[in-house]
Amino acid sequence: MAGSEPREIPRRGFGMKKKAVAAVKGLAVSVGMVLVFLITADANAQLLDRSLSLADLALHLRTPENIAHYLWRNFIFETDQRLFGREEYRQSPEEFLSNQRGDCEDFANLAYNLLRLNGFETALMNIYGDGFAHTVCVFKENGRYQAIDGSDLKRTEAENLNDLAAQLRPFWKEVKIGVPLKAKGENGFFVRFAKSLQAKQSLQTFA
Repeated sequence: MAGSEPREIPRRGFGMKKKAVAAVKGLAVSVGMVLVFLITADANAQLLDRSLSLADLALHLRTPENIAHYLWRNFIFETDQRLFGREEYRQSPEEFLSNQRGDCEDFANLAYNLLRLNGFETALMNIYGDGFAHTVCVFKENGRYQAIDGSDLKRTEAENLNDLAAQLRPFWKEVKIGVPLKAKGENGFFVRFAKSLQAKQSLQTFA
């Protein structure tokens, strides 16, 4: 009609674009917060003072996840022969913390002590097979057996140690369960193996 004001044409999709931009911004903020959390957690694991006592260290590393990450971030595998010039040498947790190098027994022993100080039911597991022997730290949580193998946290649904050993090393022949004993002398600790089982046996508890 003559003299009437032109109507404004709706800007189709403008509201959707605003929503999309807001969603992208929100996602960016969320991703940023996750990255900050991961970087902070990683930095905390790295910056824990090696001079901390075992008990103080356990206050900072309260979960199996924390412990496994700390081991992964701060320690490397090294044979006893290369590190100490002998075939067998068991480091105490304090020695291992200082050296930051060791074999499977040393990783398992530190994990055992940190878990025990945080109230977990835990033990060392020696796994034997044709041509191999390996030590891991095992613990029970929510009725299931789990393991810290070196610096790897192995989550399983195992209801007994037989099943756990099969998941860790399928071709195992014998397993021994023990706890570290502090002792004076060249070896930092000795292990008392209170239980053993063969491949077709099952052991429900550490006790």
